Amino acid sequence: MGAGAQGSLGVLLDSLGNDTYIGGSQGSASPTVDPTYHNATQCGGNFSFLVDYGGTDKYSTGAKNNSFNTRGSASGFLIDRPLETGPQ
Repeated sequence: MGAGAQGSLGVLLDSLGNDTYIGGSQGSASPTVDPTYHNATQCGGNFSFLVDYGGTDKYSTGAKNNSFNTRGSASGFLIDRPLETGPQ
């Protein structure tokens, strides 16, 4: 669910709906890369994004609706945004 590890990019984007996310790695990026698996200086690290736009959502990680969370390392994000209903 938008998790990144071992030199990867993880993305989950959801628009609308009331969702329940179950699992521990939601929007989490591992702070390290296993040097026996990838050369960290060549792979660029790990990045992850779970972005949910609209709806009333539940997260087993304890994240709240309408919140911004850094997860795992400085490059892991769980972002829950409210639905904009005003003029665009």
